[in-house]
Amino acid sequence: MKVTMIVGMPGVGKSTVMKRFMARVGEWKFESPKWVPHHVHTCEGDIVGVLGRYDDLTHEFPGTDRMSMACQPHVVDFILKARNLGWRSIFFEGDRLGNDKMIKSMQYIVNDFLVMHIKSTRNFERASQTDTFRQSRATKLRNMFASHGRLSRAAGPAPKVVFNNGVNDLDEIANWLIENRL
Repeated sequence: MKVTMIVGMPGVGKSTVMKRFMARVGEWKFESPKWVPHHVHTCEGDIVGVLGRYDDLTHEFPGTDRMSMACQPHVVDFILKARNLGWRSIFFEGDRLGNDKMIKSMQYIVNDFLVMHIKSTRNFERASQTDTFRQSRATKLRNMFASHGRLSRAAGPAPKVVFNNGVNDLDEIANWLIENRL
């Protein structure tokens, strides 16, 4: 099973990339168990999953931002079950699950794990985000990649870095996910 984690600074386009990816893949069914809301799609007879909630486009924060802060152990269990059921791929993005502990868990339970880091030279910050909040996210990403770098030498490839500097970049990232991770 392939598992893809998408991380990056707040507002860089993680959720937007996921929405574009899902729109290009086709019809998804939303399922909402208590801890791990997710979307499923049947692709050539295999099941593909996207964790989080992308069906309600009126909400300011889609995806995994709407999941409980205590969801991570439940997500790991969910991915283990999906792997054992033969799912093809699982995708997730965001700060809720994009952390060092999740990287370590995924490296131990799946054979094909990729961290995609979306960066930008543009400033995508929202008015509600303070400088302190943005600095804390930047520190978290630096620490996570430093730790992942040490882990990746033994357990897999380095993170894939992609850039979002506009709408065309978001489309290219979504297309890359379909071609390489689906």
